[in-house]
Amino acid sequence: MKLATKEETQAFNQTIYSALLRGGIVGTGLGILGCIVGGRYSPGFRRLSFPRKSWLVIGSGSAVSVIYADKATVKFEAERYGKFDQIEYSTKHLPWKYRALYYYNQHKWPIILGTWASTLGLSMYAASRNRYDTLPQKLVQARMYAQGVTVLVLLGSVYLTAVANRLEPPTQEKLISDPTNPTQLIPFQSKSKERYPGEFQWEVLVAKEEERLRQLNLPLRAGQSSPPPNASESANVSSP
Repeated sequence: MKLATKEETQAFNQTIYSALLRGGIVGTGLGILGCIVGGRYSPGFRRLSFPRKSWLVIGSGSAVSVIYADKATVKFEAERYGKFDQIEYSTKHLPWKYRALYYYNQHKWPIILGTWASTLGLSMYAASRNRYDTLPQKLVQARMYAQGVTVLVLLGSVYLTAVANRLEPPTQEKLISDPTNPTQLIPFQSKSKERYPGEFQWEVLVAKEEERLRQLNLPLRAGQSSPPPNASESANVSSP
């Protein structure tokens, strides 16, 4: 496995900082737009203090910047191996319901966050139409509605994740390139698919080093007793 060079580290940092900046601009813009719309159509929102409105803008900017940075991290690591386009190819032959399930699993946190934010906004708008409740009562009602819908979405996410896990066996044996000899393929047991070629190579190196220490009857970690002779049977990487 190749360690990152200084140039690669600088390129990675530049990519992440750029994604954070873009996400912050987009999220802050959405937060300001939401405040403008809320101030125009919601009397209850207009009565909010300036610190609370500022928190909404800052929170939306921070959330979107984190999402942008996470996506930029995955994309940078995939493009580093030059095969980013292969990430999506495995879903094209699937039925539409499996593609929808795959899309949800890939974007479930933005979906959950968007559901919470949209429900909070709609419930605040509905509560603001009630002339007899005070502003704190309206905020409590909006928060309770948003929390209830978010809990339902989270429960649905747990169910969909369980359904997705049943579509594939718990572990799969696949051939991956040997980190010490890229021209050779070796079998490897894994519970998930590679998001990009070479993602599991560090696990292969760790398993090989543990196997070497077991054969020499040496402890795997400092201060640990030597492993039993038959412990090598649990290794998940087999020799070609």
